[in-house]
Amino acid sequence: MERTDLTLAQTVLNAIADSILVCDDGGGVVFANPAARRFFKPYNLSPEGQPLAACLSIFKPEGRRELQNHLRTLQTALPDAAEQPEIILETETQVISVYAAAMPPPTGVRTPWLALVLRDVTRPFQATKSKSDFVSMVSHELRTPMTSIKGYISLLLQGVAGPLHPKQEIFLDIVQRNVDRMTTLINDLLDVSRIEAGKIQ
Repeated sequence: MERTDLTLAQTVLNAIADSILVCDDGGGVVFANPAARRFFKPYNLSPEGQPLAACLSIFKPEGRRELQNHLRTLQTALPDAAEQPEIILETETQVISVYAAAMPPPTGVRTPWLALVLRDVTRPFQATKSKSDFVSMVSHELRTPMTSIKGYISLLLQGVAGPLHPKQEIFLDIVQRNVDRMTTLINDLLDVSRIEAGKIQ
């Protein structure tokens, strides 16, 4: 790559708002753009020259383990053989979306280097969680009275409160069908909220 190309690439990487880390085959961070340096500064970390594991130590264990397993896959898989999923990492205050990719190493090095892109998705993540929590709460609050209504309608149709006129039976049957329809919708909403929360695959 010519010097002008390198300068252009450096300029582009420095201007990107997302944090970018490049790691060598030994797991050390050899490049961090300004956004990455700003991101890690509150944690008293200067990424360049640090092991990637030290940079990832600010995140909670579950997401960190998933990312580390994915990075090992990237360095051992055939080119284009490994998927590049979005991995979510969390600190105590932030939610970070991470994409990682293998990149060609320098001449003479066999193990691929790694490029990581970190994006702060705290706000949209919290908005989605708030929406899911609200849907779940409303669905639960609706399901309880619907169950009671359905039970009382069933008792009325069985004649527990006395004989019913044919028209009364028709009206109660209509109400029962609509309660069943509402219950199905509520259960669907609950399933959606569970899926978004990762509780159902």
